[in-house]
Amino acid sequence: MTTLSAKSYSWWQTSWQDKGALCGLMRGMNANGAADDIWKVDNRDVSEIPVLRHDRRKMFVTNGRFYWSGFNQKQFRLDAGDQLARYLNLIVEYAAGEELRIIAHSHGCNVVKACTSSAVLDPSIVISKVCFLACPHFESPGSKARFPYRLNPDRVGEIINLFTDDDSVQDGVADLIPNMFGDGFGGWVRDASRVETDPQVEYLYQNHHIETVDRGTKAHTAMHGFNVFYMLGQWLTQDVHFSTVLAAHQHLLPIPKGDFGA
Repeated sequence: MTTLSAKSYSWWQTSWQDKGALCGLMRGMNANGAADDIWKVDNRDVSEIPVLRHDRRKMFVTNGRFYWSGFNQKQFRLDAGDQLARYLNLIVEYAAGEELRIIAHSHGCNVVKACTSSAVLDPSIVISKVCFLACPHFESPGSKARFPYRLNPDRVGEIINLFTDDDSVQDGVADLIPNMFGDGFGGWVRDASRVETDPQVEYLYQNHHIETVDRGTKAHTAMHGFNVFYMLGQWLTQDVHFSTVLAAHQHLLPIPKGDFGA
């Protein structure tokens, strides 16, 4: 969780050095004989695609890479979901037939959920594979909007939801941390869970506990470290259940604290 713009973090955009998240993802993909296509569209880096570099359609981009405000409030996440939808629309406009795969961490996962239900998203778009890392799956029992970020099952293919029981942020701090206006989540949401509780979509998820070396906030950070991203690279480039990837990479567990780009 963060009250700072995701733009100020580097693990999702520049962590190519040894033990960085993107380094792990690249090596995992390459190990299967696949060329990595991280932050690429039609084999071209997004930083080289003019239509993705400029913030002209109410979306946040840096070097062609999508980011969002990171603020801990429902409306910011919903707005970011619309912004992500616009970004994906531009990708399919530029390269029709491009396979879309998304990795999201923490409450950025709820932005992805909101994106799939956004009226802005082109009706033809389906995200083939989605990886949620340490997602706080919010539910507000008794509320009319019981699930504030509903996943549209028609817009996604496979989903893996990775978490660790030692993560104090995902379903502890997520319920309590104040947002930029000084109030907590309590006014509109009651519970954050490690797995999806929406009965309409929970069948889509592969849920896997990942053992970590550390506990607390360090366990939360470890979910976007080299080891997890290496296994994600393996899964993204194979037609296998993630349990098969985990079984083959027990030597990477338990995972240490996240990479240098945290």
